[in-house]
Amino acid sequence: MKKTHTSADLHLGHTNIIRYCNRPFSSVEEMDETIINNINEKIMPEDRFIILGDFAWGTKVEHYLDLINCKDVWFVMGNHDRGGRKKPSYLESLEFYRKMPFTHVFGYYEEEIIIPGKGKKMITMSHYPMSSWNKSHRESWHLYGHVHGGMTKQLGTEPGKYRMDVGVDCHNFYPVAFDDLETLFSKVKWKDPLEGKKRWKKNNESEEDAEQTLSGERFSSTMGEGEES
Repeated sequence: MKKTHTSADLHLGHTNIIRYCNRPFSSVEEMDETIINNINEKIMPEDRFIILGDFAWGTKVEHYLDLINCKDVWFVMGNHDRGGRKKPSYLESLEFYRKMPFTHVFGYYEEEIIIPGKGKKMITMSHYPMSSWNKSHRESWHLYGHVHGGMTKQLGTEPGKYRMDVGVDCHNFYPVAFDDLETLFSKVKWKDPLEGKKRWKKNNESEEDAEQTLSGERFSSTMGEGEES
């Protein structure tokens, strides 16, 4: 059965990341070998692998992709994914990575999965951590990287929030299986971000419509005079 795994902040080929993040490797070659071996240990060739940014340093993207046994690799770009250029625009980087042998390339990605016995769960994936994301008030999940464990507790989770740093620095340089997300998030005591802020529903108005109206009212209140949404 095809499974999905994710990770972020691999920084393959990036020598200085060992020093910046205090990674336990004596050389960039040792780091690259460990991360690639861990990926191939956990992810089968028929599986899917979603990388949430900062994959490989410089222009050796295809080289590192060739070392990964799984060939269904989806990619969400990070700030270090510049294709070897110093200051490319976002669109230039997007064009570069879409020429690489990834299955799909995004700046941001959402997916709804089915949890056996519990129904649908929305997952928002980006390189950067978000304070609010689609359906975050309905217990949806958010996966991210970028901060190398700087915002999290053990295994990338945070108190009260269903968001997780899936970067390799938080998971002993292994990818995270989607099948394990429910177990990891079960250790979090979730807190509704709209608790105490939900208004009374109007007659015949659904709870979802009421919350959407609330979100719209809050958004409008932050806009300056004369601004348009």
